[in-house]
Amino acid sequence: MKKLFFIILILPHLLFAKSDPLSNYISGGKFQSDALLIIKNNKIIFEHYNSPFNQSKKHLLWSVSKSILQILLGIAIDERRVSLSDSLCNYFTNIDTRKCNIKVKHLLEWTSGLNWSETYENSIKESSVIAMLYTENKSGVTPFILSHPVISNPGTRWYYSSGDTNLLSAVLSKVYYDKPLYPFDLLFKPMGITNVTFETDRNGVYIGSSYLYMTARDLAKIGLLFLNNGQYENQQIVSNEWIKFSTQIVSAFKENPERQDINDIPGHHWWLNQEIREKNIPKPWPALSSKTIAARGHWGQLLIIDPTQSMVIVRFGNDRNQSIDLNHFTRSVVNFAREIK
Repeated sequence: MKKLFFIILILPHLLFAKSDPLSNYISGGKFQSDALLIIKNNKIIFEHYNSPFNQSKKHLLWSVSKSILQILLGIAIDERRVSLSDSLCNYFTNIDTRKCNIKVKHLLEWTSGLNWSETYENSIKESSVIAMLYTENKSGVTPFILSHPVISNPGTRWYYSSGDTNLLSAVLSKVYYDKPLYPFDLLFKPMGITNVTFETDRNGVYIGSSYLYMTARDLAKIGLLFLNNGQYENQQIVSNEWIKFSTQIVSAFKENPERQDINDIPGHHWWLNQEIREKNIPKPWPALSSKTIAARGHWGQLLIIDPTQSMVIVRFGNDRNQSIDLNHFTRSVVNFAREIK
């Protein structure tokens, strides 16, 4: 794969009138972006930052971190350090034996069956994730997550959970005991991503649910990795089989689609743009192809990859008071990109 930065940098004030839909996501728009980067056919066709962000300043990814942890799991599976069929009891001792039925695959699907509340600022007292990140982690995130009881059979009910993700991270910390810097050694450094921060808990477990910081350009490289079937500059970082597996709808969700958000069509730690005809669920973003996958994070962080249009979209934001309309956003980007030759 050729290097990314065949740059076409387009000044937004030359492109957008205030009536243009994409202007909502640039300076002064309803959903002003901290960063917006659009790549098509391996070229940057649009790049814009709002202060204090720029090309070299990292941004907190929030739950986009989950999808990058998923790549690290794929690498571990390629190296045969871990299997999707492994039980939690292979890795954690002195836990409720019922949790032995939870497999790595269930964590990846968000179908562990653990009693978890993935709520945020609007219901702090009930929120498991806020307790995990801020108030109940004195012994590390793993003991806190494992203290939650099992309330449904693993693999039978889909529920988006930062707890499941951080248990996956804890598994990876154990299988890479000999490589404590495994995210950097196996993924970031081989891809030339050096300006990156990945926070850990006190036990060295990476907070894969939330605490990864990257620049927009470096996050775009992750998108290009998927466009190129797991390769970066002719180096196979993760197998093409893992890339394909990522885009399969979680079976428990397909059978019983309890959506927490209108954009929810879950793959394996990625969000998909596939319809589920038997449940009369259309694809969430009609302007993008059904092969599109996305990583989504709190307050408007986005990585969107559409292989059919050879397009990668990175958007950083601070949407604290309202949620971005992803259908409107993706349609606006596609309409803009269509005009760029």
